[in-house]
Amino acid sequence: MLAQCFTFFNNFGVSATAIDLPCDGADATPPGLVTLNDYARSITDALTEPTLLVGPSAGGFAITAVAERDPSHMAGLIYLSACILAPGLSLTDLRQAGPRQPLGGALHLSDDRLSFKVDPTAARRLFFQDCPEQTAAWAVSKPGPEPVRPQSVPLCLDRKSQDLPRHAILTADDRTIPPDWQASLAAGLPRVCITTMPCGHSPSLPHRPIWPGVLSDWHGAWAVGANGPAAGRWQTVACRLAARQGPGRASRLLRA
Repeated sequence: MLAQCFTFFNNFGVSATAIDLPCDGADATPPGLVTLNDYARSITDALTEPTLLVGPSAGGFAITAVAERDPSHMAGLIYLSACILAPGLSLTDLRQAGPRQPLGGALHLSDDRLSFKVDPTAARRLFFQDCPEQTAAWAVSKPGPEPVRPQSVPLCLDRKSQDLPRHAILTADDRTIPPDWQASLAAGLPRVCITTMPCGHSPSLPHRPIWPGVLSDWHGAWAVGANGPAAGRWQTVACRLAARQGPGRASRLLRA
């Protein structure tokens, strides 16, 4: 979905490039063979300069894994309507620990239990309720099978990811990750590093007028050194934003 926003980001000095991660797009890796480390390695291999990684939805797990693997080319992490991880928990654990379970009944496990799909009707209601009808229909048609293993393996956290600048963008009308749960998971961040957008789980397409303020928040927070050693790099580094297409598919690399 973010591919359709590339022109918009370009107007703010952010040029965009797309990548395919394991079991995504042109990559034909079977879902049962994909691990969280495969996600992390694919993103790490694409980074050659200081980078801002953006993880929408389940992508928050992937970008944290990248930071834990090798933070040497990272300027910060941005969690967009995403789960900010707790030590020793998998993404599945974190979702089940939430106060409500909006995805209950929406995920259909494959017969071999190695992948799952999202029910299209539920996807429209949970992920894209405030998107234009044509956009929502296009987005619902895109996701394929999602690998189970990357979401079911706990991630051990040390200071690598925690010492990076981190920013959370909460989505106030989210029907996938309850807004109060997003806020609870982001509570450890400085308030200046938390932005709230008045939209649902997929803010990239229908809420473009909001993004200038969000970009300003990112720059303002890091320019004053709010959270870590990479503060102030927003306008001076060539950044990349690794993001996910849709609710469970890591596939986008945006470059500034």
